[in-house]
Amino acid sequence: MIDEVTDSKTIPGTLVHTEPLGYNKSHSVLAQVERDERDAISSGVSQEMFIQSIRSKWGNISSVAKELGLPRHYVEERVKNDLELWQEMVNANEMRLDLVEDSIFDKAIGGDMRAAGMYMEANGKHRGWGKETKNLNVGLNVNDLSVEELQKIVRGEIPESMK
Repeated sequence: MIDEVTDSKTIPGTLVHTEPLGYNKSHSVLAQVERDERDAISSGVSQEMFIQSIRSKWGNISSVAKELGLPRHYVEERVKNDLELWQEMVNANEMRLDLVEDSIFDKAIGGDMRAAGMYMEANGKHRGWGKETKNLNVGLNVNDLSVEELQKIVRGEIPESMK
């Protein structure tokens, strides 16, 4: 049985497992997680070690688990039920997205049209970019633009043909 936790010590909306009467907890996945938790505590994995691993592995759960020598499911549970670790995971994932976005932007500026299209599709929706290739604000089809015009658009400049 799954219940939603509403106390102030857990992240709102966190689901916890509760057993029905007579359930043999010693053979459950929850019991394994609890055993893993005891093992992790006794092995000396501190909160600071978790945080450093999350940061160095850019929030990749499998990599964090491997670095700390813990089962992946334990790391997931620990992060899910610890607000500080959860916030670190969110921050690490955002930083990873920023790095990839910067890389795509650099390639777009360098003339990589695929990267330019990806960047504009993700960031130029307010200008009419997206799944359709037509810029709805000026009525131009991107297929009619030159590479130089597209590069200007990616840099935030307005090509002469669009003025």
